Parts: sequence; C-alpha cells; structure tokens
Amino acid sequence: DGTVNNPNFNVVDVDSLGSTFTLKATLSPYYEFRGQKMMLKQADYGEFNGIELDSYLATLTYNAKGPVMMIMNNKVDVLNNNNGFDTYQGTLIDDYYRITDSSNGLPYIMGWGAQAYARLNYPTQEYWRRSKVLRDDSRVLGRTVIVKDRMIGPNACRIVIDISGDNNADYFWQSGTLTVSTSIPSTPVDEFNF
Repeated sequence: DGTVNNPNFNVVDVDSLGSTFTLKATLSPYYEFRGQKMMLKQADYGEFNGIELDSYLATLTYNAKGPVMMIMNNKVDVLNNNNGFDTYQGTLIDDYYRITDSSNGLPYIMGWGAQAYARLNYPTQEYWRRSKVLRDDSRVLGRTVIVKDRMIGPNACRIVIDISGDNNADYFWQSGTLTVSTSIPSTPVDEFNF
C-alpha cells in the first residue's frame, strides 16, 4: 500500500506456469534533498516457470528533485543444472518524465534507461528499457507497459510486460502478460499505442 516500513502490505506476487514467488517491499522515509529508498526481498521459497529462485534482494533509490531518476541494484540465486545455485546480479538506471498527449489530453509517465546483468559477478547482457504508464482516474483504466530489448548478449530478445487495472496514487492492482520474443530493438512496440 506504499506505507513506510510496512512490508506486509507492500507485496507483489509473481505467477508463471505452475510457479510463483512473492516479493515484499520496505520503503524508507522520504528525505528532503536526498530522495527515498525501497528494498524488495523474496518472502520465501519461490519458482519462476519451474526454476527455483532463492534470496532475491533489490535496493531501489530515487532522487529528490528534478526529473525522477531511479537506480536499482538486485541479486538472485537461480538453481542450475547441477542442483547448485548461480548468483545473478543486475543494475538498472532509469529516468521518468511526464507528458500530456495532445491528441487525447491524457497524462503519461514515460521511462527510459539501461539495465545490465551479470552472472557470478561477470557482465553477460545489457538491455535498453522503455516504459509508458497511464494512471487510472474517472476517465480511463490504468495501464503500464515495460519493454526491454537486449542490446548486448547472445541473440535478439524483447521482453514486454503489459498490465492494466488500478495504478493511482493510493492503490496499485494490475495484472496482464509478460511476453518474450526475438524482436530486434528497431521493431515497433505496438503495446505503446494507447
């Protein structure tokens, strides 16, 4: 629910084919001239698409003034083929800004950034990340679209998260789809057409 130091009500359930895991968020107070910090932690045992995940932990920090900037560092242990765990790390730097669409007058929050991944502390992949958010109000249903295109890695990969529902300042409850394809970065993103 976005309250400070209340992980029991700041929960995200991630479901996939026959698998699930839960993340709990702890928000620190907002510090004027610095910003705010949030920690995401895996609640207990979990799987994503049948692959065991353990010890997911992410720290997100937001700046205090100007255009919103976020930096996230995360790690997760993933079960490998030898029944051991490999540690994966990630870093995301994202900027957010508001625009008003001149054709419909609706306000959008746009995001732009880069995300790098490492396995066992060695860089492996880099993604270009874009997002578009429409907050719900009495006129429209909220929608969030996040697109990640692999720029460095073994092959072309696009990940699209497309969710809709409530996402106002007081409440967030959205559901939708996660799609992985071999689209290249220059392929238009149809999901952004809202």
